[in-house]
Amino acid sequence: MPNIPYADSPGKLSVEVRLQHAADVFLLDSTNFQRYRDHQSFKYYGGHYTRTPVRITVSGRGRWYLIVIGLLISIASSDFLIIHGEFAVNQALHFFF
Repeated sequence: MPNIPYADSPGKLSVEVRLQHAADVFLLDSTNFQRYRDHQSFKYYGGHYTRTPVRITVSGRGRWYLIVIGLLISIASSDFLIIHGEFAVNQALHFFF
């Protein structure tokens, strides 16, 4: 599994994702990320998006993981920006499914 981007939130976290193609974009807490990795049902914030940018805000302390799954090709290239939280990150990543 590739390196999955994450952020540690003190209570509120907002993420902006710029997509090049339609994709599923999920923010998962640590418990649900483990369920995702174990191929079990999981709860998430987000969904399927065809327009960009995608903005998702969550409340809750702890580690949050960003998952982007492209539907049109096997590799979805996306830019993401964490706009609230302890730090800001802006980078291009490749996500595999």
